[in-house]
Order: sequence, then C-alpha cells, then structure tokens
Amino acid sequence: MSLDKHTSDQVKHIIRELAEERDSSMRPGDVLTRLRELGRPLGAWNIRAEFTRLTQQGFLEFDAESASWRLAEGDAASE
Repeated sequence: MSLDKHTSDQVKHIIRELAEERDSSMRPGDVLTRLRELGRPLGAWNIRAEFTRLTQQGFLEFDAESASWRLAEGDAASE
C-alpha cells in the first residue's frame, strides 16, 4: 500500500469515528488531535489536503457557514 493511500485510509477511518461519536460537523484539527492521541501524528497541511480531496470525491461535504465538514450521505461515504 502506498503512503498516500495509507494516509487517506487513516484520515477516512478517523472521520467515520468522529461522525459516529458526534453526529455533527468536524474540522481538520479534530482529526489531527485524534491521530496524535493514537500516536500517529500527521501534519496539519496533510490532513487539510485530505479534507479537500475527500470533499472533491464526495466523501465529505463542506458547510461554508460554519467552516466545517460533515460525512456526506450516499455511496462515496460508504466506501
């Protein structure tokens, strides 16, 4: 597995966990904090880039009003 794929899978896993726990929106810093707690820190820019890519893929939805993201509903989020 490539490093990029591994990073993406880690971020997606954390996003799903946070979505289940909170049932609300999140920010890249929430994922960053969780990864640090797990001893798998990533750079803030890496996570922010993943949020952008996952939004483009339809996995996340961005809410401009609250400047936060939420897990998208539908096929892309269930992958």
